[in-house]
Amino acid sequence: LCWPVDPTALCEKVTGTPWSELSNRQSKDKPLKEALARHTQLASYYLGQLTLHAMLCFGRSYNCISWMSKTYSYPMLCSMAYNALLPPKIRSAAVDLVRFLYLDRYPQLANCSLPRYPAPLWVYELVDPSKDLPGLMCVKPRNLQDAGCFPEFGLSPHHPMAQRKEDPFLSFPSNFKFFILRN
Repeated sequence: LCWPVDPTALCEKVTGTPWSELSNRQSKDKPLKEALARHTQLASYYLGQLTLHAMLCFGRSYNCISWMSKTYSYPMLCSMAYNALLPPKIRSAAVDLVRFLYLDRYPQLANCSLPRYPAPLWVYELVDPSKDLPGLMCVKPRNLQDAGCFPEFGLSPHHPMAQRKEDPFLSFPSNFKFFILRN
């Protein structure tokens, strides 16, 4: 469905025909040209829809997050992000959706009496500590590839969030769900 977003890189992988050959054929074959134009329009529409859905959830819009997380599951979005046969723009839109639907949100909202936004956590990777952000206090130098550089958590089997079967992402018992996005 999406290969026309990046035809030079993906046409041969998906259709078995190099883009240069298909492009030459479509210039001589009007029905093929119309079919490719419709396919390109559909792929562009799908990309726009993914981007729109991500922007609707931007800024922790919980009404949109609630609705969209039922439509876009975490495993589906991760498989889209790692699928080499999808154009980079589609994969990027999938990563944006993961970020807004599952990472940049406050999953404990249902357990709070008053909704509050969590304090943002910033992780900076210093390449040269003498030049990079000299005013930044550093407890321990870390790289983004180090184990434990991101917040980690675990849920006991008896925790109320672990019992929520309607949202498998929230009831996931370890921090492994974020490990996929780290690579």
